[in-house]
Amino acid sequence: MITNANGTTQTSFERWALSYSGMDGGTLRAGGHWLCGIEFGGKYDDLKKQITQPQLVPPFVKANCIWDDFLKYQYNQKLAKLYAVICGKDLSDWLNHSGSVGLCTDLPNANTFKLNLYPIACQNESEELWTRQDFEATKFPTKAAYKAWCQTHRFPQFRQLVSTYRPAFVLCTGSSYRKEFLLAFGGPELVFSQSNSARLLSDGQKVEVYVTDDTTIVVIPFLGRPLNSDKILAEVGTAIREMLSEVGKAA
Repeated sequence: MITNANGTTQTSFERWALSYSGMDGGTLRAGGHWLCGIEFGGKYDDLKKQITQPQLVPPFVKANCIWDDFLKYQYNQKLAKLYAVICGKDLSDWLNHSGSVGLCTDLPNANTFKLNLYPIACQNESEELWTRQDFEATKFPTKAAYKAWCQTHRFPQFRQLVSTYRPAFVLCTGSSYRKEFLLAFGGPELVFSQSNSARLLSDGQKVEVYVTDDTTIVVIPFLGRPLNSDKILAEVGTAIREMLSEVGKAA
């Protein structure tokens, strides 16, 4: 355990969860573009061991390893396609675009950063998958208790990063987590606010934009079954680009 300046005791899990854990990283730069998911998929083989690893400092992904370390994942490929369209490129050019902008890497001209709301990798959102291993590593008996702690302690650190770097936008994937994204990047008051712009997609899904003093938060459906084709990804990317322009926050 570690003792904070105020005399409170911080566990290894808390220190790990309040770092850049659970993030792919990238370049933190004023006015950058942030891409946020919910949590890593899969499952750590040994969570206790994971939380004792040296803390990561962004960027984590080297530009010459973008395919091996980042774009090998289907979720990140969809994100890269979406981001290319947001930036005004053809979706078919997503791979070249990802390389040229150093998507979520340490390339000198890179300005993208990818993070997740929660640090622990989970196979899905089910509360039933919270195991004794998770409890022993975190001391939280349920996933709900763990998430509540993150919302109280981890989310304010996100808001501090937003205040420091003032990203042009934060693209959040997972409409069912809208309130949590708004809390993480905007604060409690924003949770009860109306969006500045909203648009229905052809499949009935919704894209919402919230403008704050420090950034613009874009909430879209999860990059899974709802957004499962290049056609719908192109539609979503185009909608986001147009909506950002409408609120004066062009990508």
